[in-house]
Amino acid sequence: MTSTLPLTWVPPAEQEQLQLGFPLGRRSVDAPRVGEVRRLATEWAAARQIASDLVDDLALVLSELVSNAILHSGGQSIVVELVRRDGYIRVGVFDGTEKRPCLRPPASDSENGRGLYLVEWIARDRGGGWGVSPDGMTTWCCLPLAVGALVPGEQAFCPQLPGAQR
Repeated sequence: MTSTLPLTWVPPAEQEQLQLGFPLGRRSVDAPRVGEVRRLATEWAAARQIASDLVDDLALVLSELVSNAILHSGGQSIVVELVRRDGYIRVGVFDGTEKRPCLRPPASDSENGRGLYLVEWIARDRGGGWGVSPDGMTTWCCLPLAVGALVPGEQAFCPQLPGAQR
């Protein structure tokens, strides 16, 4: 694998975790990283024989969460972590700031502002959930490997974030 982007990658194929990180700079430089993160994550998921419809949803969730962190966090770097465990995939995007993302109604003519709504819809549709860590530094989404396998609204399937809030 070759990458023109300075991504940090923890790739062991036998592990059920993928971690990617990169420094933030100018938006023109950071924007292509969304596609690179999406590509690496979909390769990781496909190597684990995760269903293609879940891989598609995972790619969309990642795109939205990473884009949101790049555009709005004001942080100096981003770390993306995917963990497959106990029947779910957990996506976490750490931006190192306490600035909490939140759902806000976009203007009807706006081209932006719908990303977190999309993440919420995908998570609910699959029986998963999303939220923000108590310190505000990580936005996360949990997607069950089987559609509807988890009880909507239940957060027990994301034990790494006790008391996670939205």
